[in-house]
Amino acid sequence: MAHAILTSLPDRETPTPAADGVTTDFLVSKDFTPGTVSVWHNGIRLQADLDTGYTESLPRTVSMKEPPLTGDTLAVEFVPA
Repeated sequence: MAHAILTSLPDRETPTPAADGVTTDFLVSKDFTPGTVSVWHNGIRLQADLDTGYTESLPRTVSMKEPPLTGDTLAVEFVPA
């Protein structure tokens, strides 16, 4: 049986700035490893490749394809670079 060894656990944080219905680019506090980003919008995990998803831009930016509304919650999980 093969065993995977994690060298770094994912960080999960609320990106900045707060959702305002206009902003689509959000920053996390640390550089992330490409391909390790997951985004939750109001508790629902998004798929990056959908029209309602997101893209990641190194080193710390997550760009939403649709701006989250004022009061919406975002959480970003990623493995630090």
